[in-house]
Amino acid sequence: MKFAKYKVGILVLIMMVLIQITLPYFLSYTDEKSKYTKVFENNFRLGENVDTVVFDAFLYHIQKASGYKVVFIGDSVVEGATVKDNANTIPAYFKELTNHAFPGKDVLVYNLAIPGNRSSDIYYTYRKIYNTHAADLIIMNLNYAFYSDEMLKEALIARSELYKKEIMSDEAKVLGLKYAYLESDALKLVEQWHLYGMREELSYNIFGANPRQKLFEVSKKLLTLENGKQKSISTDNSQSTLDKPWWANKPYPEDKINHWMEAFHIDKLDNKNVGFLFLNKMISDISKSQMNTITFLTPINWKMVDEYNLMKFGTNFNNNMGTIKEKFHQGDLPLLDFSKAIDSDEFNDLFHLISNGNKKVAELLLNATKDIIQKGDANDI
Repeated sequence: MKFAKYKVGILVLIMMVLIQITLPYFLSYTDEKSKYTKVFENNFRLGENVDTVVFDAFLYHIQKASGYKVVFIGDSVVEGATVKDNANTIPAYFKELTNHAFPGKDVLVYNLAIPGNRSSDIYYTYRKIYNTHAADLIIMNLNYAFYSDEMLKEALIARSELYKKEIMSDEAKVLGLKYAYLESDALKLVEQWHLYGMREELSYNIFGANPRQKLFEVSKKLLTLENGKQKSISTDNSQSTLDKPWWANKPYPEDKINHWMEAFHIDKLDNKNVGFLFLNKMISDISKSQMNTITFLTPINWKMVDEYNLMKFGTNFNNNMGTIKEKFHQGDLPLLDFSKAIDSDEFNDLFHLISNGNKKVAELLLNATKDIIQKGDANDI
């Protein structure tokens, strides 16, 4: 009678043990057969509508890949919002150039940038990569517009749902998010169960979906935005304007010009500015982690700035840029100033580039990172 009473529980325990023993061998086999490999290796771009399933799948793929892994993070400039072909983005050109420069080295390059990202999104992407040890080198852009009221008033973080495990309760408060813990003891147990901890591997190789999504569908959301609006630095992604120089896309509507003008409207930078607060957190974490990380200031179309008087509210620009550079200097971290590095004809608009402009940025980045890729030392710049 006693055995019959506990029979189901005993059988479950036996099955769990067998699964734990056989799972590593199964995953090793299915990794080689994964349907995601070809997709992720083909200059993959996440796009602005990326969800948690795809984001985590991509990160898992990077983590499991073999070779020297370079991961780009950032906003629409890095993602390549104004070029049609994936092969014409900054990361894709960087991959092409590094493979040519290091023919005997297996260099893998990934594009984890997302249009509309804020400074906070980029910080949490960095934290996600660091926590999973998924990269040998991280390259990210720093856009001056990250710190403008124009961007921050719309959303302090664009995609909180991607970073539920990374956002701390005090950070959630700063970001205007509601923070709640899962209340179910059963769900807590499932989170800590080792097999469920391997849910990414299981789901991506077997189901093509994430069972965690189902779990959260029937539970409370960990984080919800009070203001769900997301705004990016204006781009016109219609086929008629992609990969065309900015002057060929004129005339620009008045609201877009005003939007760009407001992107330079930034008071003196300090930690009251949420974007700058997360930049400081980023600098601190990079310094502590000693992970190879290169940051570059986003190129700016200065001819367009002059023509449309976009610096009308940008009286603090030089001082603020000096403050940013000083922060990196204090952290003993490299910061590449590309703000005036690209010719005006290579821009699609104020910040975004056409294909040739992306290629030139990739060339500059390769020149700056050759020693890092060769030696693995970020201090060689």
